[in-house]
Amino acid sequence: MSTAAVLKHADITEKIIGIFYDVYNELGYGFLESVYEESLVIALHDAGLTSSRQVALPVWFRGHKVGDFRADLLVENSVLLELKSARSLEPAHEAQLLHYLKSTEVEVGMLLNFGVRPQVRRLVFDNKRKKIREDPRKSAKIRGRGLRMRISVGFDSHLGVRPQVRRLVFGNERKKISEYPRKSVAGVSA
Repeated sequence: MSTAAVLKHADITEKIIGIFYDVYNELGYGFLESVYEESLVIALHDAGLTSSRQVALPVWFRGHKVGDFRADLLVENSVLLELKSARSLEPAHEAQLLHYLKSTEVEVGMLLNFGVRPQVRRLVFDNKRKKIREDPRKSAKIRGRGLRMRISVGFDSHLGVRPQVRRLVFGNERKKISEYPRKSVAGVSA
C-alpha cells in the first residue's frame, strides 16, 4: 500500500503542493502574504479546486463556542492553509496551525512559506482525538523514574517579555517559586 493511500485528503494536498510551487516559481519571494493568498486563490480555481479566503472558523472549548479565527484559505472545505512569508518556518508557526486544527472540525492543515526557500508542512489532527478530557486539570506526566513535573509560566507585559515561573510541581510535592533561591541573569536581579 502506498503512503498516499493512507494520508487524509492526499489528492487535495498533492494538488495544493504543486500549485504552491507553481505560484512560488512565478512570483518568487518578498511579497506580503496577501499577494500570495490572492495568487493561490486564482491558481486553485484554475486547477478546479474550491477555496475560500479569510474564512471565520469557530473555536470550541468544552463544547462551547468561544470565538472565531480567520483561516487564510480553506480548500475544498477540508484542508486549512496557513500562509507565511517568513525567512523560514518556526515551531511557533506549526503550533499556531496545530491549535487551529485542535479547535475546529478541520483535520488537515498545511503551512506554506513563501520565504527565501519555499517550505511546506502538512499537519493532521484527527477529530476522534479532539474529545474533552475527563479531568482537564490533570497534568501531563513525564515518564521515567517516577518524576512528574509541570511548569506554569506567566509573562509580565509591562515589564517586557521576561518569563516568570510561578509554580513547580515535582511528583505530589508543591513548592512556590518563592521557596527557591532567586538568581540574577545578565546583571539584572530577579
